[in-house]
Amino acid sequence: MTLQRIGAAGDYSLQIGDNVYRLIDLYSKTLYAAKPLNVYTSPAAVKISAKLKVGDPVGTVRGYYPAGRGSAKKNFVLVGPNSRDLKAIEYDPSNFSETKLEQQGVKTAKQVSDLADKAAEEDKEPWYSNLIKKAGPWVIGGLIGTVAIKTFIQSKYSK
Repeated sequence: MTLQRIGAAGDYSLQIGDNVYRLIDLYSKTLYAAKPLNVYTSPAAVKISAKLKVGDPVGTVRGYYPAGRGSAKKNFVLVGPNSRDLKAIEYDPSNFSETKLEQQGVKTAKQVSDLADKAAEEDKEPWYSNLIKKAGPWVIGGLIGTVAIKTFIQSKYSK
């Protein structure tokens, strides 16, 4: 079976463990098995190509294939070294290790949203306010350093 184009990664959010992740943030990250899992040759196939143990790398996320698309009866996460050589893993929130995602620096949907909100708030401030916040400590540190060096030199050589 040839896989159909599955739509934009931004269209899906997946719960893994206790948190929700945007598929776009999972893309190109490696999932790890949180329990024994079967790897299928495609979402439509019932043929198992491999069996994974807890802690095994599942593969690099390449997409999501929802039930009802094509002949898929269940939801699948598509993994593989590239988008041409895909395998399918049945999707369930408890199938994958959330800890391993955190170790790869993957942010939850809430964390991404919070960062976007913070950036939007910073964008509302005048440009000079952001400049002062970011450069202010460096400028003050430089002034203090300059005064300290000048005081030291004067005390050493003014005798």
